[in-house]
Amino acid sequence: MTASPSVIALNEEWKVHAYRTSEDSGYLMFDLVVTQTANTAQPLHLPEYRYGGIGFRGHFDWDDPEKSFFLTSEGLGRLDGHATRARWCHIGGYSEGNLAGIAVLGHPENYRFPQPMRIHPNEPFFNFTPVQLGDMTIEPGSPYIARYRFVTYDGEPDVAKLDRLWRDYAWPPGVTISEMEL
Repeated sequence: MTASPSVIALNEEWKVHAYRTSEDSGYLMFDLVVTQTANTAQPLHLPEYRYGGIGFRGHFDWDDPEKSFFLTSEGLGRLDGHATRARWCHIGGYSEGNLAGIAVLGHPENYRFPQPMRIHPNEPFFNFTPVQLGDMTIEPGSPYIARYRFVTYDGEPDVAKLDRLWRDYAWPPGVTISEMEL
C-alpha cells in the first residue's frame, strides 16, 4: 500500500560501538544497535518475507559459491542453513588468495530470537530476518530494537571462540558488591 503524498513511515537510529581488541586476539569486533520507530500515529505492518532485518553482503570475490562459505552456530552451511534459526552466522571466503570472514552474532533480547536467516544459495549474502517467521508490526511509541555483534577475522572460523564471544555478548560478566559483617 502506498500513500499519496508520500509519508516517512519509519525512523531508524544506529548506535555503533567498536572495541579495541588485543593484537593477539585474532579478531576485530563492533556492536550495532538498531532502533526503529513508527513515524506516524499508525502502526507499521511488515508482512512475512524471506528478507528483512539486518544483512551483510560479502566481498565481490566471494560471488563464486566455490570461493565462499557459510557456517551457523548450529553447524549448518549455505544450502542447509537457509530459513533456520541460529545464534550466529559466519560468512567467509577467499580474496586475493587469503581466507577471511565475518560472523554476525544475534542478541537473545532480539525479537524472535534466535532469528531465522536468509542465506542466499549463490551470492555471498546473509541476513537475520525476524519477518521470515510471520508478519511483524512496529507500533507507534513502541520501538523495535535489534542488537548484533560483528566479529571479523582472517582464516577459518573458530567455532569455540565464536561460541565464547556469543556467550560473552549474550550474558556479559557482571560484578555484585555486597556488604559483609565482620
